[in-house]
Amino acid sequence: MEFCLTEYPMLENAKVSYQKWDGGYPAPTGAKVVFTCYEGFTDGKSEHQATCSSIPDHWCTSFRSGDVKCSKPVYPECRKTERGKEYVGKRNETVTGKECLRWDSKPYGKPNDFESHFEGKTLYSKPYGKPNDFVATLLYEEHFFNEDSGSHENYCRNPTLKERPWCFISDSKIEWEFCDIPLCDDQVPLECKLTQKGGEYMGTKNRTILGIKCKPWLKMPLSSQYRKWSQRIPAFSDEVQEGHNYCRNPGGRPAGPWCYYGTLEHEWQYCDVPFCSLPKRGPSGIQKIGAVYPNCRMTKMGKEYMGNVKTSETGKP
Repeated sequence: MEFCLTEYPMLENAKVSYQKWDGGYPAPTGAKVVFTCYEGFTDGKSEHQATCSSIPDHWCTSFRSGDVKCSKPVYPECRKTERGKEYVGKRNETVTGKECLRWDSKPYGKPNDFESHFEGKTLYSKPYGKPNDFVATLLYEEHFFNEDSGSHENYCRNPTLKERPWCFISDSKIEWEFCDIPLCDDQVPLECKLTQKGGEYMGTKNRTILGIKCKPWLKMPLSSQYRKWSQRIPAFSDEVQEGHNYCRNPGGRPAGPWCYYGTLEHEWQYCDVPFCSLPKRGPSGIQKIGAVYPNCRMTKMGKEYMGNVKTSETGKP
């Protein structure tokens, strides 16, 4: 049997998986390397391969080195922070290739089912895997941006402040796994929102729509509607520290990010956070002009659609 001793040709930024071998050298004849590019390769394909041929130490590829590239993802298809709380892209498989389950299916129960309290002690129902970092004092929906788990479908998310984005999987012995979401090259927060409610906004605006400076979230008193903000940290798009006074929407208010400007519960206002005008990207990774939100839908059901189209698909008013 012939072997390949030299390393296989690389495609930068592409995800690599192996077939008929474990990635160690020497690679046997027929060993295959599969390259996938979430953004799409520049030749329009989503997958390329390199196979160890019967010719000694020779890799046969479906691409010519230097001619094909994998475009780097741009936000929201990458994460701007290590924890990736702000990630709202559409990857829906784990690091091991398992398909994510829908968040609104609650496959392993509600957060309060993950742990039980008895005489001040926390008792866990299973010794493995239960994502008990859901906050028991928060409703399930309150862990998700815009308080709508259904709009996040089965995409990788980080509603419980784990190390990085993750999702539930069908294997009941594991229950969840991390996702492989790359870091963005540009890690500067966007000063705009992607959805109507803007729960994902993590910019630096800290004045209300009337120009009043925002108060730090953690210094606000107990609110009968939203409870203490110190208990609602998972609902924020970023780390909330003592002086954090940026416009956010942890309570899912309908018109977007807001903040308190006084010390009382009713002293709050919305902030002037515009919609992002992010161009779409074609299969080749080249930006193309298309509809931008709110004049397009961001989910299959389009529950978040707020545009001005007023004719049916057959052209009727």
